[in-house]
Amino acid sequence: MKREFGVEANVGKPQVAYRETITQGAPGKEIYKKQTGGRGQFGHVEIEVEPAPGEGFVFENKITGGAIPKEYIKPVEQGIKDAMERGFLAGYELVDIRVRLLDGNYHEVDSDERSFHIAGSLAFQDAVRKAKPVLLEPIMRIEVVTPDEYMGAVNGDLMRRRGQIEKTEPRPGGAQVITSFVPLSEMFGYTTDLRSATQGRATSTMHFERYEQAPKSVVAATEAERARQRDERGDALDAPGKAMAPHTHTGRTSIITIVSGRLTEHRGDVVHVYKAGDVITVAEGATHANENAGPDPLIYVEVNITGTKPGPLASNGRRADVPRRAGGGGRGFSGTLGVKG
Repeated sequence: MKREFGVEANVGKPQVAYRETITQGAPGKEIYKKQTGGRGQFGHVEIEVEPAPGEGFVFENKITGGAIPKEYIKPVEQGIKDAMERGFLAGYELVDIRVRLLDGNYHEVDSDERSFHIAGSLAFQDAVRKAKPVLLEPIMRIEVVTPDEYMGAVNGDLMRRRGQIEKTEPRPGGAQVITSFVPLSEMFGYTTDLRSATQGRATSTMHFERYEQAPKSVVAATEAERARQRDERGDALDAPGKAMAPHTHTGRTSIITIVSGRLTEHRGDVVHVYKAGDVITVAEGATHANENAGPDPLIYVEVNITGTKPGPLASNGRRADVPRRAGGGGRGFSGTLGVKG
């Protein structure tokens, strides 16, 4: 494109469309409470999740007796959908999950749609954490037409790519048709390699077949690649529940470690939850917008740590610089933070 048309383009390695899912049923619960001096926020949601192979996302409302008002059911469902799109293990979309909304509670003054949207998202994350999530990789159906003399080389190359040979059929003229199933991640550059191995005499076609659970080696490689991409961006916020590698202070950001308690981070309608031992990035000296002031142009809309007690910091004993919210309305953080890097 650049050579022929003079068009600049961002190029890179092809990306595999991985997915995530769960392998067993599990309950999830969230009591979301927040008080900021005026009207607070409250939403209590209890759900259960289970695998639903081939069904995509199924939401079942089992609320009885008005435990959650009807106007808050849809926000709960949307919060769950948003959490599914963000993924859990490596940031890929969660699929084929049935969610049942079982119970909950509300406050006549403090409850609103946003509170139940957040509570639904956090309850879903809690359930997925206990439902043994796995990474799914796309499997392709490959058909190779090759002369007889190259059949061994073609079969060997497909097996090296983690392929499973389904069948081999002869064709008139001394040719063989090899049908196999191979992970998409192993197929980049295959056409060139096939031509080289058969002196240009073999051809192949490839079609998507299904998703299958990825082996541990692929999961580890995928998580490492996502971590590398986050490091390049200097962003640790798209890895909920994952501890990042040690960082140093860079520009206007600091890397901190949560010592105890739980941290809930809100970016518009996006919610991440971090627990003790997790490492995140925060802005040094940056002001933070409150809920009615719109999104923060730097990092956070609002972040709170709950359930913490004063105590020792990280091993270096330094305290994180805690910025104030816009308008001076309290602290953006509360509790004990450790500084890392």
